[in-house]
Amino acid sequence: MIRHIFKYEWKKGWADRSLIIAGFAIVLLTGISIESGMQWLSFQQTTLQKINRAEEVQLTTILKDIKKYESNDSDTTFIKLNSPQHPIIMYASKRGYTSKPPSVMTGFAIGQSDLYPYYRLFTGIEDQLLLVEDEIQNPMNLLIGKLDLAFVIIYVLPLIVIALGFNLMSGEREAGTFKLVRNQGIRPRKYLLFKLFFRFLWIFGIFIIFTILYTALRFPQILNISGIVLLAKILGLTALYILFWHSLVFLVNAYGKNSEVNGLVLVGCWVFYLFLLPSIIGTMAEISFPVPSRNLQILEERNHNISIDSEEALRDYLNRFPELVPKSLEKDSIQLIDWYPGFLAMQDSIFQLDGQYKNQVWDQLIGQQEWVKKAAFLSPAIMMRLSLDFISKNDLFHFSTYQKKHDEYIVKWRKYLGKYIFRQKKLAATDLEDLPRWSFDYQPDSNIFIGIYAIILTVMSLVCGLGANLKLNKND
Repeated sequence: MIRHIFKYEWKKGWADRSLIIAGFAIVLLTGISIESGMQWLSFQQTTLQKINRAEEVQLTTILKDIKKYESNDSDTTFIKLNSPQHPIIMYASKRGYTSKPPSVMTGFAIGQSDLYPYYRLFTGIEDQLLLVEDEIQNPMNLLIGKLDLAFVIIYVLPLIVIALGFNLMSGEREAGTFKLVRNQGIRPRKYLLFKLFFRFLWIFGIFIIFTILYTALRFPQILNISGIVLLAKILGLTALYILFWHSLVFLVNAYGKNSEVNGLVLVGCWVFYLFLLPSIIGTMAEISFPVPSRNLQILEERNHNISIDSEEALRDYLNRFPELVPKSLEKDSIQLIDWYPGFLAMQDSIFQLDGQYKNQVWDQLIGQQEWVKKAAFLSPAIMMRLSLDFISKNDLFHFSTYQKKHDEYIVKWRKYLGKYIFRQKKLAATDLEDLPRWSFDYQPDSNIFIGIYAIILTVMSLVCGLGANLKLNKND
């Protein structure tokens, strides 16, 4: 029986071109989204290569200049302020970078990588960061975003499922063919279920085959062992997500309404799950964990900068880092203007104040994220969005991890050069070679919540299916 139903559905879909149009839309949008995502991945990789080369060139040039000064064999204890051996020159002008290298799955789920900075520029006296704000005035929040495969999965595929399935039963009734099916002794439940199963195989089959083939042909470099595992997770979640929407179509069709009502109800569900419910959950998260105002923070920093006392700041700084207390001057000591240590201490007090604000921001943002995670079971779209962003390592958790490592690295970097400033020592080439270098490695992630979401999606599909089954049995 199932073979005859599949054959009938194929001929019908070929005749009205619905299956062909749906398949073409899936192929076209999937290809465009993968290409767009991979372009963003390539752009990130190229940008990071450029900044790494720029930093290496700068460091090589400084090392060369220091070696020239060392070859002069000068015994003077005084050195010009523009000398590369002067530690304050390195502290104030050396441009350092930190970066969060993109995951191989960034091309499939861009996530928040186009919102939060994936690399940062800093010097000893400045941290040029892209400040995070949640106010609408922030132009970053006005970005439309970039097309990626996650967008096609979450937003487009459900629409295709609805377009192919909203009139499965009503269309047969309106065409007068449903009575012929009943006369063949086929129960409506089985007939509707097999028709939906055929559409599920058609939609997901085209999607998974084209995704794998297009990725293998265009971007084979990402299909290493880890890439294949991550892609399998994405495709597995997609199968459950599409299954949920088919089960919802099954439930709506079971009530036997006409095609217009079915279409309106399903589109309403699409709007509710993908727009209305996420907006409500997001708003509740922002109310529960409000982000502190950046304007108030800037005002506080200005007041702090005016009222700060250099001697007090220096005393607090040396209490925090007693190993920087100047020792007896050595042979290669240099004469520094007295205000340099105090200036560094004042800068550090401002950094601490700004760091407290940034920690508050990230704590609140993470609090919002955790709140959304707990409420995500209400919306399949939110569960898919959180899961895909986490798999691609472009979610808030991974960016907050990068932010913390960035702050820790800057403290280490400044402390290393501050040691030479406080002890009034010239920089040698070997000292610069030992300058802390940035490295960022992704730690093994826990996928427990993704597994929980997969179970919830399965349960939601079963509930819709059982509800449709009960309704059809009642009608029989």
